[in-house]
Amino acid sequence: MCPDAGFLLEKAGPALYWTLHQATRSSSDLLAYWAAVIDRYVHWLFEQAYRGRGHWQPSARFANGDEAADLCLVEESDLVLLEVKASTLTVKAKYGFAADALLAELQAKAITGTGERKGVAQLRHNISRFLEGDEIAGVERAKVRTIYPVLVFLDHSFTGPYVNLVYNERFDSADLRRRHRKTITRLFSLTVHDL
Repeated sequence: MCPDAGFLLEKAGPALYWTLHQATRSSSDLLAYWAAVIDRYVHWLFEQAYRGRGHWQPSARFANGDEAADLCLVEESDLVLLEVKASTLTVKAKYGFAADALLAELQAKAITGTGERKGVAQLRHNISRFLEGDEIAGVERAKVRTIYPVLVFLDHSFTGPYVNLVYNERFDSADLRRRHRKTITRLFSLTVHDL
């Protein structure tokens, strides 16, 4: 009998990541593999659980092959674009009392990224691209009236109280609505378990 199921879940998820990270010499290979495994897990969850009337597609792509979203769901005139993040916050950012350290990690892993776009910036860019004319395979732009941007995190710390406000400050859905005259909701953030 397990007296602390949360401990086992933590050990099988984020703790496993850090154990692998420390044991691997080439962490960039591990990070790419880890992200692919988590993406596939989310695709599998959707395959098992989604019973809606719409259609969904994993790794939705623009016409030129660029990824538009890790998962795309279309229900009538609603388009849900999900971006999955397998990143894990460090102990210093998660449990420390330095707001700057936490914000720096959120910026790098969930908001803007370092080098290539991550999370918030990725969703904003891809939504703009879609609304400016780039087609997403399997999505009829003319039928889309409402777009729901969603970040899905493996590490529940990315969805802690008030963190979503930080994401929405950077996402600025009001600016997107003004520029493209479509209904674009505020950005939602949830965990893989919530999904």
